[in-house]
Formats: sequence, structure tokens, C-alpha cells
Amino acid sequence: MDDVVDANVKALGGGDGEILNIGTGRGISVNTVFVKLKEMSGYRKDALPAPLPLGDLRKIYLDNRKAKTSLGWQPKTSFEEGLVKTVQWFNSPAENPLL
Repeated sequence: MDDVVDANVKALGGGDGEILNIGTGRGISVNTVFVKLKEMSGYRKDALPAPLPLGDLRKIYLDNRKAKTSLGWQPKTSFEEGLVKTVQWFNSPAENPLL
């Protein structure tokens, strides 16, 4: 079971309606995500630098300790593993209804 599904299933039996952050608790830049996805997918174009949109946060790190305490949940999927699964899903006609 993947992390977000696992967290939601655990929330069905706990959490008392609290708002919880589900994630690794580590920040990753959009530039890092782009470079990794570019490598994994074979995408050939460069990123198009742009100013930060008004209202967007430059950095955010969501603390998942409350989910660990309230639900007994913790992430099992690494950032890289999650990206691999995402690329595989997007490239699989059997999985991706968009293809």
C-alpha cells in the first residue's frame, strides 16, 4: 500500500478529525523535481526559469510528526521511488486512463 493510501486508511480509525501533514518532512525544490523527472523520463528540454508567482511560498517543509503520533503513520516511500512510480504510471496505458 502506498503512503498516502496508508495514511488515509489509518485516518479512518484514528486522528480524531485532526489536520495532519502527510509527507516525508523534508523539503525538495521544484528544480530538483524537474531535474529528476527529466532524467527518468528522457525529457530533452531545459527548464524555463520564471519569477515566483505572487502568493507562492519560496520554501515549505511540512512536519509529519503529528501523523506519526496520532495515526502511527510514517512514510515508507522515498522521494526517488515515488517519482519512479509516477513516471511508470504515466507511461503505462494499462494504468493511466489519460493515454
